[in-house]
Amino acid sequence: MVISKRTVRHFKTCIQEHLFGDRSSHVFRHLSALTECREASSVECFKILDTAQSEYQIKLKEAMHIKWLNPVLNLQVTYVNLSLSL
Repeated sequence: MVISKRTVRHFKTCIQEHLFGDRSSHVFRHLSALTECREASSVECFKILDTAQSEYQIKLKEAMHIKWLNPVLNLQVTYVNLSLSL
């Protein structure tokens, strides 16, 4: 029960940050840049996709969902070529 209370609070907090003011949030920046997306967005647009027992499992599942869904929001505008040397 403690986990579900924490999850509900965390979920509501994340929605508020994404919609109304966390400037480091990619969702917030996307909504700020595109009027049509901002006007179409509301609290009802968010949902919990999965649950997990640990923070590690949550991060793994989040990465898998992003890879599977490949949302437009995750496309990079620029990238840096890296090379490794020993």
